[in-house]
Amino acid sequence: MESLQAPEALKRLRSQLQERRAVQGASVGNLARATGLSRTTISNALNEGNARPSRSTTGQLAKALRFTPDEITGLLALWEAADDKGLAPSAPVSTESAAPDDTREPATSPRRVPAFVAIGTATALFIAAGVVYGVVQAGKSDDASEDGKDEATRSSVVSGAKGPLLITHKWPTIKVCDGATSVAMSADGSAPSQFKINFAQQDYRPMLTTPESKGGAWGAGHLYLNLSAEGKETVTVDDIRLTRRFPKKISPPSWVVLTQGGCGSVKDRVFDLDLDRPELVDRGVQPTEATQEEPDPAVRANPLGSGFTVSATDPAIIRVAATACRGNYEWSVQIDYSYRGKSLQKEVGPFKSFSVRDKNTKVYVPNNTTGKLEKPTMGTDTPGGCPATS
Repeated sequence: MESLQAPEALKRLRSQLQERRAVQGASVGNLARATGLSRTTISNALNEGNARPSRSTTGQLAKALRFTPDEITGLLALWEAADDKGLAPSAPVSTESAAPDDTREPATSPRRVPAFVAIGTATALFIAAGVVYGVVQAGKSDDASEDGKDEATRSSVVSGAKGPLLITHKWPTIKVCDGATSVAMSADGSAPSQFKINFAQQDYRPMLTTPESKGGAWGAGHLYLNLSAEGKETVTVDDIRLTRRFPKKISPPSWVVLTQGGCGSVKDRVFDLDLDRPELVDRGVQPTEATQEEPDPAVRANPLGSGFTVSATDPAIIRVAATACRGNYEWSVQIDYSYRGKSLQKEVGPFKSFSVRDKNTKVYVPNNTTGKLEKPTMGTDTPGGCPATS
């Protein structure tokens, strides 16, 4: 290998990892699951402006990205050349746990507090015990019992930080043309008569699915995320994921409004969200075939990570195609992003998706003449995007 200065060797190392990641279509979340490394460790390893990743991290990423043994040897040679501190060669790469110099976030655990000395009366001990319990509970996450590993990967991420990422969203219809998305009202929502809507002339679906209205999608729904940044700032979008491993299950809807029809397709950057599994998968730009509509310049094909940056003048649009076929759920998504070397996050939601009704659920269709809702005379109430049941 030609002699390289450390900065150039590190740049080439990251470039090879990112190029292979683009070919594989692997998100930061995919790599975290494949390697057991935290998202922050992976993001720091792949993005410029961070310290050289550990040898173990480099090797695990290479294996997850399916580098051949010879390619891994070349990659680790770049890793050695990227050392500008005169460190001795490291031990061989292991597929076991990461090396000690990995920047792993520690799992959230009870905080250590000084032991209280038993002084005075039993009342003092009782108060001390209460303080210890409060501190311990403050260190716990709501969903730690559901997914301890996921909690470990996000425990040191700055939750709720006021970073420069700006997000607006649209839910639950697809842009340009949507004659297929149906909606449902939660059990504690209002009756149809409480909404002063002409169901034949107005697109009632965005109105019924706001947090205030308490409605949601019936089967398939579409969440558009418009990502940009404040002022002249630029941020890197690293990953999109569910905020909780298991979406919250909710009661069947009180009523459903079916929409039937549809029209042509439109090109979007699509993340398929299967709420029943649950699983969020990056499908790239869909559909892949040509359409009559020109794709929006903000529809990006490149994978999330160092190559996926957004700003006020260069925004991005992502569609999360959420589908529920075997349950009723409340869910939110989280956008992990990097800004000036820090890993930040923002949450969008909650949203509701329904697909299972009970004997009390009423089903309606709009009357195109009166603009009111009426019972369907024929057809099916199968949730959109779900297989028909016999």
